[in-house]
Amino acid sequence: MRTNRSRFLAGPSVALAVACGCQAADPGATAGDDPPDVQVSAAAAPSCTVALPQADAHVRGGQVILDAAASTDATTVEFFLGNTRLGTAAPTIYGWLFTPDGGSTWGWNSRSVADGPYAITCRARNAAGQTGTSPAVAITVDNTPPTAFIALPAANDEVSGTTLLDAGGADNIGISPFSASFRIDGASIGSGGCGGFGCILPWDTSSAAQGRHAVTATLTDAAGNATTSAPVSFLVASMCLPEVPAGPADYQRAFDARHGGWLGSDGALHIVLPDGRVLWFFGDTFTGEADANNVPLPGYRLYGGVSAMVQSGRCFTPLMGGRPGARTTLIPSRVPGTVYWMSEGYVDTDASPPVVRVWAMVVQFTGGGGFSIVGGDVITLALPSLTVVSTADAPPPTSLPTVPNVPNFVASVLHDDAFVYFYGGAGPVPADQLSQHPEWQPMAAGTYVARATRANAVAGPWEFWTGTSWSTIVTAAAPMHLADGTTNFVQGPGLSVGRYGVGYLMTGKQSAFDWFGPGVQAWYAATPQGP
Repeated sequence: MRTNRSRFLAGPSVALAVACGCQAADPGATAGDDPPDVQVSAAAAPSCTVALPQADAHVRGGQVILDAAASTDATTVEFFLGNTRLGTAAPTIYGWLFTPDGGSTWGWNSRSVADGPYAITCRARNAAGQTGTSPAVAITVDNTPPTAFIALPAANDEVSGTTLLDAGGADNIGISPFSASFRIDGASIGSGGCGGFGCILPWDTSSAAQGRHAVTATLTDAAGNATTSAPVSFLVASMCLPEVPAGPADYQRAFDARHGGWLGSDGALHIVLPDGRVLWFFGDTFTGEADANNVPLPGYRLYGGVSAMVQSGRCFTPLMGGRPGARTTLIPSRVPGTVYWMSEGYVDTDASPPVVRVWAMVVQFTGGGGFSIVGGDVITLALPSLTVVSTADAPPPTSLPTVPNVPNFVASVLHDDAFVYFYGGAGPVPADQLSQHPEWQPMAAGTYVARATRANAVAGPWEFWTGTSWSTIVTAAAPMHLADGTTNFVQGPGLSVGRYGVGYLMTGKQSAFDWFGPGVQAWYAATPQGP
């Protein structure tokens, strides 16, 4: 505490001494004697603290509220930006508020300085002229809006299911916390969190009609400056029914909708995925656009190969390769000059992590509408993305040096308990070819079955049904037969085998050469190999 050292004249000064709290003078003292030294406390200096803006605040605009809390003895309060005096504040019920004009208006014009970091202080003064300065409060002045753009979807992208909307931007003062609000066709759909990968919002496309839409994002920086991105046009490919399909008629209605460039296909098979979605695979596909009545518009075409449809509840999303207007097969064959026709598939839960295995016939078109099945492949898809992990030749080989018609065992696949069963046909070898190759020992024409444990399904070894037992030698296999001994049935792409009650049901065509005929037959057996 600073003290004042005072001297007093001799005389009756008791009242003064008491009033000031000093020691009274000795009445017996003679003039000229020094009075005793006394200590007098000075009044404390006033104090103030900056209440607004808060520490590390980002401020902008022409009316930034500056508010201070000061001690009761303060008669004036001033604000400073660094060493620059901004002006005085007026006492209010809210504290000492900065006013540039004596109380007519309130707030500081932050546009009077350049964007960047600053320190705000307040200085209080009392009636005695003493002053006290507050600790500095760090702020950032930011009057420049950020940039904003849509990163996902890209222009003319096709989206479906739950897709990610992603907006990016930059701020002139460096990395700044952003918030982002998204709009589809001008209607707000929500706000996305912002981080190192931009501002992301998952969006359920089933809330929008199939067709073309536009997305924008408004990015707001920490100071409240906002910028709206340019719109990006994209396509919603999903087609959504009013309710989840309950039967064949509902599914037919979904596939007849002809949306997202998918007009129709053949050879349907489906796989139920762990997350509840259903993956539908198709063969040769018509692609193009359809009008409001689902009538194909001029310019549609047919491509050979694979398309797919992903069902998520009541919504269906087509998947094809290529790009809009130039669609191609979804999964190209690894064998040049051929395409895939999907046979069957299942979720392989023995793999870690689980994957989708799809078995496909390798098909070569021979001209004039003809084709030849030249092999079989197994295709592995990742979950949940359904991206292709690998394509590989399915065992066993489709030809041997002296056996020209080894069965193609991927016409149908049955994933059943501990085993995976593979079905395929061996066609007859023309007599003229046999006469040219007397060394050939062709297998009997008919439908064959092989099996493998789930762990060996992809790479082998397989076992082959001989009619009485299982053998590891493919040429020991014999055609499946009906109870009456008939073997000439169900070959090629029309074959399908599945569980039915406590047994197994095989469906297909009686003849391998009647794929487009009206007749479809079924055979029931107690075991996967029949009869």
